[in-house]
Amino acid sequence: MYNNTGNVRYLSVFSDMMKKYQESCRSSLDGYRFTPNETAMMIYMLKHPEIDTAKDIARNLGISQSLICRSVDSLTRKGLIDVVKDSEDRRVNHLTLNIKEKSLKNTLLSMDPDFEKQMTEGVAADDLAVFQRVISRMAANVGAV
Repeated sequence: MYNNTGNVRYLSVFSDMMKKYQESCRSSLDGYRFTPNETAMMIYMLKHPEIDTAKDIARNLGISQSLICRSVDSLTRKGLIDVVKDSEDRRVNHLTLNIKEKSLKNTLLSMDPDFEKQMTEGVAADDLAVFQRVISRMAANVGAV
């Protein structure tokens, strides 16, 4: 399994799981050239169209605002995001996902559930509920929530 000693080894497990998730996304989007952050941003925007500023998306995804802005620039050049200035505050830009290709949209929407299904295969619902409570508590302990 993992050769790390002590309880901190779980951090490497989470890191490895994130890498596997990113590999899964890359594989699902074979043929597209999206960064992991662009992919995460598009999935998030598809699921939460009401959250439409780089600042709010960055906060909710736990990604730096500068990285989100880089992704916005790239996705705008690719024609996948439209940017509109706020009518009351010109410093605020509202972002709208503009994916015309239905197969891309469907792929993005299925990636999280597909990976979650793979990741939780064989895990009893009770065990998963306990795990979710423990992870939430641990995250709260270190101020990550």
